[in-house]
Amino acid sequence: SVKTLTQLRRFMVGGEPLPLDLAHRLSEIIAGELFNLYGPTETTVWSAAQRIRRQERQILIGRPVANTRLYVLDPERELVPIGSVGELYIAGEGLAREYLNRPEVTQERFVTHAFSPGRPERLYRTGDLVRHTREGRLEFMGRIDQQIKIRGVRIELGEIEVVLREHPDVRDAVVVVQEDEADDKRLVAYVVPSSTQTPSVSQLQQWLGSKLPKILVPSALVFLPEFPKTPNGKLDRRALPRLDRKTSHADQGAAKDLEHQIAAIWSDALGVPSVGLEERFFDIGGHSLLMIEVHDQLRDKAGHDVPLLDLFQYPTVRSLAHHLGQRPSAAPRETTGLKRGKLRQQLAARQGSLRKAVPTKRSS
Repeated sequence: SVKTLTQLRRFMVGGEPLPLDLAHRLSEIIAGELFNLYGPTETTVWSAAQRIRRQERQILIGRPVANTRLYVLDPERELVPIGSVGELYIAGEGLAREYLNRPEVTQERFVTHAFSPGRPERLYRTGDLVRHTREGRLEFMGRIDQQIKIRGVRIELGEIEVVLREHPDVRDAVVVVQEDEADDKRLVAYVVPSSTQTPSVSQLQQWLGSKLPKILVPSALVFLPEFPKTPNGKLDRRALPRLDRKTSHADQGAAKDLEHQIAAIWSDALGVPSVGLEERFFDIGGHSLLMIEVHDQLRDKAGHDVPLLDLFQYPTVRSLAHHLGQRPSAAPRETTGLKRGKLRQQLAARQGSLRKAVPTKRSS
């Protein structure tokens, strides 16, 4: 009961990642100390601990308990720098000996590694992704099996979620990958704003862009009052509303009809609900293949036969609309002399050369 909890001097939770909102509720109830405990069964349960104070902005798993050593390693089992994400390996007195009658799994999960010559150490590889904070505490980032690959780049969704939660106007965040009928993958972030203020999509994308590589910035953000939950109170990812490219809408703040048309075409191609007039195509999820789709739609829907070079030189809705507005509108016509494969090669070549010449700083 709540009355019993108020009398506790120390309350320890573990077994699952501790949600930030649950930590806040427990902190309000418990008069004593609240601890977040981390550790798999294979290390005889607890391997790290962190005291959670009232109104924490993030939940850490802390430092190792006694007789335990924690290592954050890259795929080659080399130590990663502070702040970099790697897999957590555990050593120490708590390690189990083996999986009963499962030698192949034992060999895979319990490994021997020498960080210095002549000093081999037995480690358990957890499959958990973590990083060290500057204070020397561990931050849980997710599971290795939650890594996804978009256009050849491996992405850890938990890393994006952590940075989103650091924004003062964000209470919670979840990032998923969605794949459309054309097998095009994109990142979608679902955000529960704080009670004080709701940030804009462009604000959050700029926040992420200042802290993460561009490929890690979701092309679409969806604001929800609460996340859907399963009957036992966990996040129900399957119940998150899916964005549909066909139901996207352009930015209603567009002042001119041509801006409306371009924003609608970008919105459909990128699969986002809206596109700001000053947002740059490649900053909000665009890439070479989508540029070809935009090129085709500008010709077919807007009646503008736009040279590919223009799409790089005028990278925002407003700048492209202003440029096209200075030219007479051309009637829609078929592309002649260029097949799609040749067009794609031409686009790739121009994209590589223009990125050196055209500034890539995002408009605010």
